[in-house]
Amino acid sequence: MAAEDTPTTRQRNALRAAADPDGASVAEFSKEGAGDGTIAILLENGWIEEFLSPDGNKRWKITEAGKEARRRKPEKKPKAPKLASMKPRLSPAPSILEARRNRKA
Repeated sequence: MAAEDTPTTRQRNALRAAADPDGASVAEFSKEGAGDGTIAILLENGWIEEFLSPDGNKRWKITEAGKEARRRKPEKKPKAPKLASMKPRLSPAPSILEARRNRKA
């Protein structure tokens, strides 16, 4: 499965908005962090389709391909190896009590 077949988190959120039975408007997409570029990518991939609402506003709804893409799990990136813990280069300072004992001796 190619990376472009799996929607990004922003695209998945936009697909969730478009899954509403009434579709999604630009304002609803923007609430999900999706702008014109994200909408264009979703249209290009065939995951949403454009239609006019009864009052003449442009809206988008999810397609069957979009529903399938939304069900796909995003690929997990491999975790970076843990770095070795840094050891202090200097010995720790003596405690106050040790300093007092050393003064009296």
